[in-house]
Amino acid sequence: MLSELILRTNRIQFGQESFLPATAITAKVTGRNPADFQLSVALSAQQIGPIPFFIRWDGIRLRGNARWQNQSVLAFQSLIPADLAITLREGNFYAQTAFSVAQGQGVMIAGGHWSVTNTGLWLKDGSVDGIDFILPWHLQNSRWQLGTKSPIQIRIKQVKSLFDMRNITADLYGYYPANAQFPLVLRAAKC
Repeated sequence: MLSELILRTNRIQFGQESFLPATAITAKVTGRNPADFQLSVALSAQQIGPIPFFIRWDGIRLRGNARWQNQSVLAFQSLIPADLAITLREGNFYAQTAFSVAQGQGVMIAGGHWSVTNTGLWLKDGSVDGIDFILPWHLQNSRWQLGTKSPIQIRIKQVKSLFDMRNITADLYGYYPANAQFPLVLRAAKC
């Protein structure tokens, strides 16, 4: 059995100013019955995507993954509110994730990473050049673990503003929400 559904919209709004432009979501379901199925979903919004999602039921848990192919960060300009006065200029974005949902493990377990490379942007009073950002993450029991096998790494080649700064680095790891048992730690911060 194969079923296909296509949803299209002119815009998906996030808050007052952030939005995705014209978006299409295509979903295909294959399988013999509700206890044996696979779902393939692809999301595209003009320059964003397509982002493929694959979901399957194995009889015990719902498993899935998504892989956002390398693409220009310029596609995300519509998600930045205009009052922030940030204009994306260059750079690339990549992400992937996997998740599972099963009775007894909590709502969802997920993990993956995001990567932003060689990104530049204009600010109201300056610019930022050479942003590299790697964010490995894990989510379980409504708590984010940021930096799993390695910390979140933030590297910025140059900030031109009231005060110019070069070679800014910071590593971040820990949990959100944070507390004494699950701390969030910033280290190796320098410029």
